Amino acid sequence: MKLVVVGGGITGLAAAHRAVELARERQTPLALTLIEARERLGGTIVSERVDGFLVEAGPDSFLSEKPWALALCRRLGVEDRLVRTDDRFRKVFVWHGGRLHPLPDGFQLLAPTAMRPFVTSSLFSPFGKLRMALDLVLLLVASSLLRHRIGPRAWRWLHWAAYLCWPAAVAHAIGTGTDRHSGWLLTVVVACAGAVGAAGIWRLVGRSFEPDIPVARVPPPTGLAGLW
Repeated sequence: MKLVVVGGGITGLAAAHRAVELARERQTPLALTLIEARERLGGTIVSERVDGFLVEAGPDSFLSEKPWALALCRRLGVEDRLVRTDDRFRKVFVWHGGRLHPLPDGFQLLAPTAMRPFVTSSLFSPFGKLRMALDLVLLLVASSLLRHRIGPRAWRWLHWAAYLCWPAAVAHAIGTGTDRHSGWLLTVVVACAGAVGAAGIWRLVGRSFEPDIPVARVPPPTGLAGLW
C-alpha cells in the first residue's frame, strides 16, 4: 500500500503515525511519504528561548479531559515529559491598550461562566459589558416591534426559545458556575426564578378563573340585507 500525507504539522504527523500503527497491526506493507514545504516539521508548534524564557510560539497545551491526545503521547512514549499546569500560576493575560489585562476568572473556552469577575474586569469597557448584557433583551424587543412582519408563529417560537434559556442559566448559576458559593448571587438567582415562577402560576391560575361570557348567536339577516 502506498500512502502520501501532505503536511508535516501535528495533524499530518499524527495521521502518518497512526497509518504506521495500523499497518503493523494488520501486517500490511506500507510505503509512506510525508510532504512538507518547510525545512522543519511540527507546523505551528514552535518552542523558542528568549532572554532565558521558554516561549511557545504556537499551541502550548491540550485538554487532558480529551483522551485522544494523551493516548497519543502514551503510544509515543513521551507521557513522562508532559508538564501539568500549576494552579498557582493559572492566569491568562490579554495585551490591550498598552498593558496586560488578566482574563476574568471563570472563562472557559472564551465563554464567561462567572458573573462577578466578568463585571469587575478591566478588559471590557462599561459600555461593552452593558451591550453584551442587553443583547437578549434587544432581541426580544426588536422581535416584538417586528411581530407583524415576522408573523406570530416565528415571534412565539423566538420568545419561547428565550424562555428556555432560563432553566439552563439557573442550573448553571447554582451548580456549575464559579460564583455558586456567593450568597448574593444565589439570592438574585432564587429571586429571579421565583418571580418567573410566580408570573407563570399567575398566568395559569388567571386563565382558569376567567368567567365564561355567554355569546349570543345572531341569526343571519334575510331578505335584501342578506346580500351584503
